[in-house]
Amino acid sequence: MKQETKVGIVIILGTLVLATAIMVLSGVRIFEKGYKINILFNDIQGLLKQAKVQVAGVNIGYVKDITLEGGKAKVMVWLDRDVKIYKDAGVYIFSSGIIGVKFIQLTSGNAASELLKDGDTITGVDPISIDKMFDKTQAAINS
Repeated sequence: MKQETKVGIVIILGTLVLATAIMVLSGVRIFEKGYKINILFNDIQGLLKQAKVQVAGVNIGYVKDITLEGGKAKVMVWLDRDVKIYKDAGVYIFSSGIIGVKFIQLTSGNAASELLKDGDTITGVDPISIDKMFDKTQAAINS
């Protein structure tokens, strides 16, 4: 085999390994089948990209992107294609464990409602912060 051929093969293999490593580390999921929905919140309180999305404690997807739209947090989530979520689904942000890793908990919604499709937007229920809870407790004590 010629020297040029060997060098070419090494460069191609190196490029493939580098591209694969970049995709894995950045969370790109090429071969997964599913759909995306958008969820609007007034406050996401530390929810991060790649956070889990669950129904009944079962992982069904992840947070793909978080942006700001019209003063609200727009959370794009990717859901497994086999998961059916209806437009009246409940959407909540919870913390797990002591360190408080945030995740999204969905309820499936009512089968009488319309199914969510790729790109649909629903509104989530804003989480109650410790500060708000403390303020409400103080107000109740003072009244």
